[in-house]
Amino acid sequence: MQPLKTVWSPVAVLLLLGYLAAAGYYLFVRFVTAWDLGNQAWYGLLVLGVEILGITSVLPYALMLLRYTTQTNCKGFPKDNGRTLLPEDKRFHVRVLVPCYKESLGTIEATVQAALDAEMPPSCKRTVYLCDDGKDKEKKAYIETLAHSGYGVEYVSGRTRGAGEINGKSGNLNNCLRTVIYAEYDFEAKPASIPATELVVVFDADMAAKRTFFVKVLEVMWDEETALCLTPQSFHNVDAAADIWNHVNPQFWQYVLPGCDALGYVGCTGTNVCIRARCLAQAGWFPEYTITEDYALSMELKLAGFRGRYLPEYLAVGEAPDEVFFSGRCPLLQRRLSLLHKVLYTNGTWAYFATIATTYMFTLVPFVSLVFGWHPVTFSRPFAFASTAYLVAGAVLSGFVRRPAHSRGMWLSGVSNNLLAFTYLKAVVNTLLAKAGFKDTAGFKATAKKPLAPLRAAVAKIAAMSITVGRTMSALWTSSISAAFGHGGAGGFGNRRASVLASDAVHCWSWAAANWHSLDGALDPLAIGASLAISLMAIGAGAQQAAAQGTGFSLADIRSVAHIFMSGRMDAFMLLAMLWSAVNAIPPALFFVYWWSKGPLLRWCCTIGQWLSLLLGAAAIACLWLLIPAEIDPAAILPSALNFLDAQRSGSALHAAAAAAYPWLNASGVLDPVPGGFYMAADYVKYGPPMASSMALLAWGLVEFGGGYEQVSGSSMALLAWGLVEFGGGYEQAEVRTQALDLLAHGTDYLLRCHSSERQQFVVQIGDPEDYVVDAARGLGSWSGPGNMPGNSSTYDDLAWAAAWLYKATGMSAYLSEAELFYRLHLEHEAQLGSPAGWIPSVDNMGFAAGVMLMRLLPGSLQYREVPAALLRGWMLGKNNWTEGVTQATPHGFLWTPSPAPAHTVAAVGMIGLAFAAAEDAAGRVRLVRNMECWCMKQLYSLTGGEIADGTSYIVGAGPRWPKRPHHRQASCPADGSPCTVTTALMSSLPNPRQLTGSLVAGPDAYDGFRDVRSNAAQLAVGLDGNVFLSGLLAGLLDRNVKPGECHGGRGFFQNMFLSYAP
Repeated sequence: MQPLKTVWSPVAVLLLLGYLAAAGYYLFVRFVTAWDLGNQAWYGLLVLGVEILGITSVLPYALMLLRYTTQTNCKGFPKDNGRTLLPEDKRFHVRVLVPCYKESLGTIEATVQAALDAEMPPSCKRTVYLCDDGKDKEKKAYIETLAHSGYGVEYVSGRTRGAGEINGKSGNLNNCLRTVIYAEYDFEAKPASIPATELVVVFDADMAAKRTFFVKVLEVMWDEETALCLTPQSFHNVDAAADIWNHVNPQFWQYVLPGCDALGYVGCTGTNVCIRARCLAQAGWFPEYTITEDYALSMELKLAGFRGRYLPEYLAVGEAPDEVFFSGRCPLLQRRLSLLHKVLYTNGTWAYFATIATTYMFTLVPFVSLVFGWHPVTFSRPFAFASTAYLVAGAVLSGFVRRPAHSRGMWLSGVSNNLLAFTYLKAVVNTLLAKAGFKDTAGFKATAKKPLAPLRAAVAKIAAMSITVGRTMSALWTSSISAAFGHGGAGGFGNRRASVLASDAVHCWSWAAANWHSLDGALDPLAIGASLAISLMAIGAGAQQAAAQGTGFSLADIRSVAHIFMSGRMDAFMLLAMLWSAVNAIPPALFFVYWWSKGPLLRWCCTIGQWLSLLLGAAAIACLWLLIPAEIDPAAILPSALNFLDAQRSGSALHAAAAAAYPWLNASGVLDPVPGGFYMAADYVKYGPPMASSMALLAWGLVEFGGGYEQVSGSSMALLAWGLVEFGGGYEQAEVRTQALDLLAHGTDYLLRCHSSERQQFVVQIGDPEDYVVDAARGLGSWSGPGNMPGNSSTYDDLAWAAAWLYKATGMSAYLSEAELFYRLHLEHEAQLGSPAGWIPSVDNMGFAAGVMLMRLLPGSLQYREVPAALLRGWMLGKNNWTEGVTQATPHGFLWTPSPAPAHTVAAVGMIGLAFAAAEDAAGRVRLVRNMECWCMKQLYSLTGGEIADGTSYIVGAGPRWPKRPHHRQASCPADGSPCTVTTALMSSLPNPRQLTGSLVAGPDAYDGFRDVRSNAAQLAVGLDGNVFLSGLLAGLLDRNVKPGECHGGRGFFQNMFLSYAP
C-alpha cells in the first residue's frame, strides 16, 4: 500500500466557487461605483487595486485546498530487528547532516542523539555528520567520543568560507557532500553514478528527530521516482495557543503543503527533509546563490524534472528561530516550469508583496476615513450586498479547517502577517538598495538560539515564517532581515519579567528603556507601535465625531444613532471605519502583550483577540445593512414634484404628464372672474402675492438649475421663477424646461390679468369671499398698497427681490441701486435676525433669496454674502453669529423650526443653499461649495425618511413610508364617483382614494411626531410654495451634479477641528 494518497475536498471546491462569484460581483460593484466618488475616485480605485492584489494572493491558496495529500493507513517500515532484510536496491544508506555554527553544545547533543536513537528500517545504514562551520573543539570532542563508542558519526569542519559568501549553510552542507561523502564519485559529470540508495537527511541544529522518523520517511522514498520527502516542523518552545509569530503555522503545514504536493509542487523547508543524493547532485547540490536555499532547492529539483512528496506527519521537534532570511530567484523566467508551477513558486513572493500592500493600506483606510473624511467606496445597498458576500466568502475560505483545533492557528497566521508586514517591506527595500549598489548584499548569519532581552526577543520573532509557500521572502529579491536586529542581549526573559513585577513604576520604566536600547536600531517595533497608534487615533477621531453631535444617543435606538449621520458631521462609513480600526488594533496590541509576557496572559489575550475580531467583523457586516443610505434619486422625484405643481393649476386643462399622474383632476375655475393661476393649497383659493413669489422662485430655479430638469424624461410641471433662473441647467437635464416655462407663463398671465391699470388695483385673492372682499358681487379681493397686502408681512424684501430681477432683465443700473437700497431697508426694518423666526425663508420672507440674487449680480461684493451665509451656517451648525438655536434637531435628525410647515422650510433652505453654493462657485470661493451641496443633499434625505431610510418620508410616493392622507380636497374625494362632501372627503379617516404623488406635506413636530390623520391639517398640508422649493432643491442637486457617493466623506476629525464646515 502506498503511504500517501491524494483526495478531493468537496467543501473547499464549493467555497472556492462561492468566493469567485462573490469576489467577481464585489469587484464589479466597486469599479462601477468608484466613479461616484467624484474628485476622490482616484482614491477609491487605488484601494480597489490593492484589494485586487489581495485577491490574487488568495486564489493560489484556495487552489491548494481543493486537492490535498494525506496519509494512508500504512504504519511505515518495521524497525530493524537484525533478521529482516529489504531488497538489495532498497537497503538505504542514510547520511544525516546536521549543520551548525555557534549553537550551544547542549542543542547539538540533543539533535545528534535523537538522530542516532531513531529507529531504522531493516538492513539500512545511518551515518550522522556534524557539519561545524564554527570549528568548535567541544563539539569535535563530543563527536569523537560517540565514534569511539561505536556510533556512525563524523565531524566535518575546516572549510574555507569565500569572500562575500551568501549562504553559509549551503556551503557547509555542500562541503560535506562534495569533499567527504561523495568525493570518490564523478558527480559533476555523472551525478547519476551515485546509487539510488544514497539518501541525504538534513536536520537543523535544533531539530530532534522522533523515533519513527526514518521508518516513516524511507517508506515514502521507496519509490525511486521520489527525489525528496519533506516532513513538517514543530517546536517544543512555542505555545500554539499564543503563537503570534506563527511558528506552528498549521495553515502552512496542514493546508498549503498538502495542497501543493497534490499539485506536483516540490516542497522543501531546509530541515526534516530527506533527499535522494543523485537527484541532489543533478540539481547542483544545495544552492549557494541565495540565502533561502530550501526554496531555491525545491525549484531546482522541479526544473530538473524530479518529484517531491510531502509527508504530513510531525516527525521532528525543534526550537523556534529568532531570526530568518528571505531571498530567491524568479520562477516566472524558468521555461521548464508549467504555468501552474510558475504560479505556485511565485506565490511565495507574491503573497509577501500582497501582505505589505494590504496590511498598510487597510490600516490607513479607516484612519483616513475618520481623520480626513475620505472614503474609498460609496455606501449603498449594492455595496452592502456585495461586500457582505465577499467578506463572508473570504473569511470562510481563508479560515477553512479540516480540524477545529486548527482554527486558532489560522487566525494567528493573519496576526503574524500583520506584524511581519514591516519586516517584509524592509526586506524589499534592502534588496532594492543592494541591487542599486547602495547596500552590501545580504550574507549568511547564524540563527540565534540563545536567550534575548524581552523586547529584543519580541522583535527577533518578527522573522517567523509566513502563511505562504516556503519561508522565502522572494525568488526575485535578496535581503537580510537580521540587519534590523544585532547580536547579543543579556539575561533571560523570565528574570527580566520577574524584576519588573517586583519593582515600582520607576523600575518598569528603566526595564523598558533598557530593553529598548537592546534593539540596536531596529525599526520593527516602532512600525508595529505606529500601526497600533494609527488604529487607536482613528477610533479616537470617530469617538470625537460622535461626541461632537451635541446630543446623547444609544446604540439600542437606531433613530438616535441615525442623528449622528444626519447632522452632517459624520457618516455611516465612519462607524464601519471605527469597527475596522478596532480589528486592525488587535495584532499590534498582542505584540506589546508578548513584549510584557509570554505566559498565560498572552494566551488569554489571544483568545480574547480572536473572539473580539469575530464579533467586530460581524458588527461591521451588520453595520453595512443597518446603515445603508437610502437610494434617493432627485431625477426620479422631480417629475412627480412638478406634476403636483401642475395639479394646482386653475383655469385650463392639466399638462399631459400631470393629467396622466392625476387622471381624476379636471379643469377648474374656468368661470373665475380672473381665470388661470394656481391654487395655493388644498382648497380652491388663489392668493396673488404668494403665487407671485412662487412664480419668481420657479423662474429663478429654471435659470439657475434648469439643466437639472432635462435629466428626467417626460414632461413635468415647471418650478417658480427663481428655480427657472437659478437652476436652469437642472430643468434642462430633467427635460422639463419647456413644461416649466409653460407653467410659468400660465402663472404670469394670471398675475398680469389680476392687475387693473384703470383702477390701479391688483386682485390678490379669488375664492373664499369672506376675506379681503372689495367687490362682493364678483368675489374679488384687491390690494391698493403695501400696507394692507394679505398674506404678506414684509415689503422691502419683495421690492429688493423685484428690483434685482428687473436689473437682471434690463441691465439698467437704477434697478440695481434700488435693489441694494431695498435690501438694506429690509435688514434694518424687517429682518428678525435676532430670533430663530428670522431664519425661516418662505414666500413671505424673500430677503435671503434677494441676498443671493445680489451676490450673483455683484460677485465681488461680500456685503450681500453675509446674511445668506449666516442662514446656511445657522442651519448647518444649529447657530450663527446672530442667534443661538436657529434649528432644533429632532431625535431622527430632522432640522425643525417653528415654521407653519417645517418640511417646506427645509426644502426652501436646501434650494437657497444650492443657489448660494452656485454663487460662491461663480465668485471663485469654492472651498466650502461641496460641503454646502452635500448638506443640501442630506436635507433631501431628511425629507424622504432619513439617510438610512428608517423614518417617515414627507414626500408622497418617495422613501420607505409616506403620508396616505394629505390634506387636499380633491385627493380625498371618493374614487367611485359618489358625492364629495366634507363628510366623505376631508372628514374621512380612510387613506386618500387618490394619491397626491410628489406633494410635500408640512412635516413633523420638534420630536418627530407626525400623525397621518387628515384632520391634522397642520402637518398634512400641501401647497404650491412647498413644492416650488422642493422642485428647486431637486433641480439644483441635478444641475450641480451632487452625487451621494461624493457626499459620504469630507467630515473627518481634521476638517471638524481645523477647517470650517459651514460658510
